[in-house]
Amino acid sequence: MSIPTPPAGHASTGSLTSRIRIKIAQPIDNHPTANQETWPEYLRMQHPNATLIYDSGSFGALELHLLPTPNSKEDSDLLAHYLWDSSLLLSQLIAGSAQHGHEARWSVRGSRVLELGSGTGLVGVICALAGAERTVLTDFPASDILENIRGNVERNVMSRQQRSLLRQRDGVSVEAHKWGDLHDAFAKSNAHQFTRVVATGCLWLPEQHESIARSMAQFLAKGREAEVWVVSGFFLGREKLARFFAIARAEGLDVREVFEQNAVGDRREWMVDRGLEDVKETVEQGWLLVAVLCQRDGESS
Repeated sequence: MSIPTPPAGHASTGSLTSRIRIKIAQPIDNHPTANQETWPEYLRMQHPNATLIYDSGSFGALELHLLPTPNSKEDSDLLAHYLWDSSLLLSQLIAGSAQHGHEARWSVRGSRVLELGSGTGLVGVICALAGAERTVLTDFPASDILENIRGNVERNVMSRQQRSLLRQRDGVSVEAHKWGDLHDAFAKSNAHQFTRVVATGCLWLPEQHESIARSMAQFLAKGREAEVWVVSGFFLGREKLARFFAIARAEGLDVREVFEQNAVGDRREWMVDRGLEDVKETVEQGWLLVAVLCQRDGESS
């Protein structure tokens, strides 16, 4: 099997992947486990049917299983068998803030957190370990995806609860949720219940932008203190990401903060058009979009 070409925007993740070790469950030709350091960076987190060991810093080593590559295109398009650099970045921000208390920008301590499109569940696991009052990880209602997330939660969160190393008042759970479906029992009973809604690597399908924005608005608590945190690669192009913000505004969500950050922590202003510079820097330096959304003024009642 040949080494696949990385998706645009994921060619270099630098320090984001430096915390990852990989256990191979399905070897790639000519790239045995012993030589994994020679692999392209993106393969360290996009190797299906493998177990990744992620050094979370404060919370120690986390063990995450990635699903095998799905047989059908429909299931493959869900991309739940990958761990994206956007998930690594938000996990790093949240874990770093956990050391600085409630006032840190990316602190989730005491928050009620819902993750959309959890995939492997890394961000949700980090939120639970970082002191969220309640953490709910959601993904498409496919049994293999949900069971894999539950397994990752069990290994990294539940075992610590049993050892009395973690305390959460309302715990951590995994639920099925199809973006935009606001009529199922979970969506109706949890309307406006979460002070943080997080979504990483979820904007790859423009036709789903309206659905995911509806879900964000449905679950986000009323009041300007509640926030949606979005991290995305630029593989769609900047104009389509900008259109997502317009769709979110139509759902009552304002953009509170938006910037670009690369794999080594450099930040710059978000721009819809960077011309030729975008091709070079976005792909080669692994730039990601980071956005904070909130309820529009007047939507808090």
